[in-house]
Amino acid sequence: MALHDLAKLEALNDIGEDGSSFDRDLVGAEKACGDFVKRVATNIIDKDLVDTGKILDMTVQKVDSNTIDIIGVSYIKVIDEGIRGAEDESKAPNSPYKMTKMPPSNVFADWIRSKNIKLVNNPKYGGEQTSIVEDKDIDRVAYAMALERFRKGYEPQDIFDKEIDQLVEDASDGVSEVVINKMFSGLDDLDN
Repeated sequence: MALHDLAKLEALNDIGEDGSSFDRDLVGAEKACGDFVKRVATNIIDKDLVDTGKILDMTVQKVDSNTIDIIGVSYIKVIDEGIRGAEDESKAPNSPYKMTKMPPSNVFADWIRSKNIKLVNNPKYGGEQTSIVEDKDIDRVAYAMALERFRKGYEPQDIFDKEIDQLVEDASDGVSEVVINKMFSGLDDLDN
C-alpha cells in the first residue's frame, strides 16, 4: 500500500513538467503546496493509520492568480488533533472534537484484511487456541475495535498541522524568488 500511495504522490511531480501550465507568479507557491502534500502523506504512511485510504487523496488546485487550494478529506484535522471518546476523554483531552457516533466497523475490517492480520483465539479469554480467519470473526473484531474507538477516542497523530509552518516558509521563499527573478529579467531588458 505504501509504495502505491507514494507512486500517486510522485505523479504530482509530472503535472506541468515544462512549466507551461503554471502561472509564473505562483510557481514557487505551487511547488510549496505540492511539497506540503508529500510531507503530510509521508506522515500518514509512517503512522500506518487505520483508514479507508481516502486520507491520502490530497490535491493542489489553482483557483485564480492569487489562490491555491489544498483539497483533501476534512477528517484529517480530527485525526491530527485526536478525538475525545464518548466515555473517556483521556486520549485527547485538549481536542475540540468528541465522538458522537461509532465509526463504521467495515473500515477496521478492511484494515485487518489489507494488513493480512491473523487473529488468534487466546485461551486466557476462554475457548481453545485457534487461528481465526473467517469473515464473521474478522467482522466481530472490527466491531470491537470501532466500539473501543467510540468509547475511548483517539490520540492526536501530529500528521498535518506540524507541516503548515514549513508550507508558509516554502511558499514565501518561492514567491520571493519569482519576484526577484522578474526584477532581474526587467533589468536585462534595459540593456537593449
